[in-house]
Formats: sequence, structure tokens, C-alpha cells
Amino acid sequence: MTDWTWPNTRVAYVQDGDTQAFTFVHTGTSTVDHGFGIRSDVTDTTSIVQSVRLNRINADPSSTPTGAKAKARVVELLTGVPVTVVTLGKYKYAGPEVQDLPERMAEVTLPDGSNLSDLLVSEQLAVYWNGQGPRPDGGAA
Repeated sequence: MTDWTWPNTRVAYVQDGDTQAFTFVHTGTSTVDHGFGIRSDVTDTTSIVQSVRLNRINADPSSTPTGAKAKARVVELLTGVPVTVVTLGKYKYAGPEVQDLPERMAEVTLPDGSNLSDLLVSEQLAVYWNGQGPRPDGGAA
């Protein structure tokens, strides 16, 4: 599995505590690996919008009290600040209803260097989950 690093990324939308749509914004000169053996030099601003799910964790749906708190915390942490997103493979634990979506797993590093997934777990707004067994929120695996 190849990881792709997206520096200077801004959030476009937070669906819930573990699913976001990020706008990947690159400003200045850098070489970007888009995957599939495609690399490009970026000398101005390039934007790509991609839905990602935070790797290694599960948060309750935003329709629940705990899920609403997780979503609010993610919005607070990501609004208006650049983060580094490392996209991993496709979300392999999705149920049949979302298997065809392009959602990817991601690790997000906040400006202070902390990992968003680990921070949400430490604040008891999410739990670690590897996709095995029942989901912590009670949904099917």
C-alpha cells in the first residue's frame, strides 16, 4: 500500500467525528505524488476535494450526543488551519452500501504535530478500531 502526503491541506466539510471531505490545497512550489505513478510540480495553488475517513478509529454517528461532540471537536480543530493529510488505501471496512465510494483512509497531523485520530481517542470522542468484529458504535462490521 502506498501512502500519499498532502501538506498544507484545509478542511472543506466535516461529516462526523471520523469522516471528512478535505480540500487539498498546495501553495508554492512542490512536487506532489498523486498516486498511480503520476507526479506533478505545483507552482501555484491547486485544489483537490476528497472524502476521507480517519484511520484506526471509529466515532459515533453525529446524530448521537457523543457523535455530535466528536464532530464539533473536529470542526474546532480543523477550521481555518492547514494540516498534513496522509492518504492510505480505500476504506476497506465499508459495508455494501458504500463500497463503491472513493472514500480513503487517512492520518491527519495537526499544526502542533499531534495526530487527530489519537487526540480524539484521548479525549474519549472516538475509540480505536481495526475493522474486526462489531463496530464500537453498534453497527455491523
